[in-house]
Amino acid sequence: AFNYIAEEHDVSQAFISIVQMYQRVKNDNILTVDHVKSVLLKLFPDANIWDILGIHSKYDNGRKEGASFYRMTGLGPLPQALYNGEPFKLEQLNAEELETNVLHRMMDTTINLQREVLTGVLNDRTNVIDFLMEKNNAVP
Repeated sequence: AFNYIAEEHDVSQAFISIVQMYQRVKNDNILTVDHVKSVLLKLFPDANIWDILGIHSKYDNGRKEGASFYRMTGLGPLPQALYNGEPFKLEQLNAEELETNVLHRMMDTTINLQREVLTGVLNDRTNVIDFLMEKNNAVP
C-alpha cells in the first residue's frame, strides 16, 4: 500500500496513509487487510485492491524489503519513521505535526553541519557523502 500511494501521490502522503491505517487499529492491536483496504479505497475508490495488495503485485517487493529492514533494526512497534537513523516518537507521527517535526530535525541537522564547517572538520576538500555516512546515525 505504501509503495502504491508513494507512486500515485508522494512519499509524504504514503506515510500519512500508513499512520491513518494504524490509527484505525485501535483496540484490535493488529493491522489487518481490512484496515489497509479501507484507507486505500478512501484515497483511490476506483483502484483494484488486489492489484495493489496481491501476492503478485508489482508493489510487493518493496514490502518484503521493508519488512526485512524492520526485522533487522529491531525498532519496536509500528508505525515507525526514521530521520538520519533516529526514530520519531509515536506522538510525532500524526499527520498534522509530521511536517513540522521533520523540519525541526532538519534544522537541528543543519546546525550540526554548520558547526562542523565552522570548526574546519567539514570543508571544501571533504567528500560530504563519505563524511555523512561515517556518522553513527547514518543508515546505509
